Amino acid sequence: MRVIERVTVGKRGDGTLIRVEGQVNWFSVICVRGTQHEISTGTPDLKLAKRVHRQKLDELAADRQGLKQFTTPQHRQLQFGPLLDDLVSDYRVRRVKSLASVLSHLKPLRDHFGDWRALEINFRAIEAYVTTRREDEKSNATINRELELLRRALRLAHDRQLLPSIPKVRVLPENNTRQGFFERPDLEAVVAALPGYLQDFTRFAYLTG
Repeated sequence: MRVIERVTVGKRGDGTLIRVEGQVNWFSVICVRGTQHEISTGTPDLKLAKRVHRQKLDELAADRQGLKQFTTPQHRQLQFGPLLDDLVSDYRVRRVKSLASVLSHLKPLRDHFGDWRALEINFRAIEAYVTTRREDEKSNATINRELELLRRALRLAHDRQLLPSIPKVRVLPENNTRQGFFERPDLEAVVAALPGYLQDFTRFAYLTG
């Protein structure tokens, strides 16, 4: 877009206001985490536009102090479905061998969150998703694989500066206790039925777990 007017607001580093060809409203130009953004002030009145711009600067200052994250219109419009597509593309580029499993675990995420805006996926929304999956009688292990992909998709977007921050994703406890161990008599019964060249190997495997 072609800038037809530019007004400096405040001191150096406080950004500017611009008007662009074909638009009546002023745009606030500010730098957020190293990236320049042009945000509409929603008004053609320069005095009101300056007030909106200063409000944006106050929000940005609060973000830098860790009080409240600053979000741009681009952040607020970003949907989660395309982030899953980006994750799949990243896996294909890196030739991840477990892609088929990944695609399987992504399906319930896409069904549930696909049309959500990414910023709406907070800790509470994730907890509600976990509750839904448990109602579907899914194991904690299965849910954890899905949550890991959720976290990776959000992390990838954050690394690419598409999201200002990502929510905490907690891991559910998994019961990894091994069951069905052979007692020694059971083992020897199996060994007796094996060819000779496998007997010592099987005993070794039993002793070393």
